[in-house]
Amino acid sequence: MHKREYLAHHSMKQYILTSYRELLKTHAPDKISVKQIATHAGVNRSTFYLHFQDKYEVLQLITEEKLAQLVSYYYGTTESDDDPKNVTIQICTHIYQNKTFYKELCQDDAFKDRLFHYLYEALFIHIQHEAIATFTAYGTMGYFIEWIKQDCQKTIDMIASDLASISNAQSVISKM
Repeated sequence: MHKREYLAHHSMKQYILTSYRELLKTHAPDKISVKQIATHAGVNRSTFYLHFQDKYEVLQLITEEKLAQLVSYYYGTTESDDDPKNVTIQICTHIYQNKTFYKELCQDDAFKDRLFHYLYEALFIHIQHEAIATFTAYGTMGYFIEWIKQDCQKTIDMIASDLASISNAQSVISKM
């Protein structure tokens, strides 16, 4: 494949992904069809299938992308350089902005497993204790899922304060 063909292929694939991301802002993933994605992208279905096997492949790519974005707020921070509440506000803002996406996927066990592993890996860097990182990842995930199920009715600041308080309490316990 020549460079020009590669760029055209790569650009179209990104364009289709972008169109699907936009649809996810207002539609649950299981309610979006290949036809809708193609129409939104301004391409025909055969062009979609040239780049992706099916809509689930696109969803998988976007899911991994969103989970990486979600936990990216944990990376690059240490106990001394960022307040847990500020980090949690960023995470909650990300969830809130993508709540339609997360609400649908939180019902899927495979998604919850991926979410746990992403959270665990990000938290372990800071906590450095397997049991506490596991407990914190499951607790954080459960708290986020309940918030999402309730359509994010509590404010971002309330959720961030709750989780920061729990994080501070765990810090005290782990030093005992």
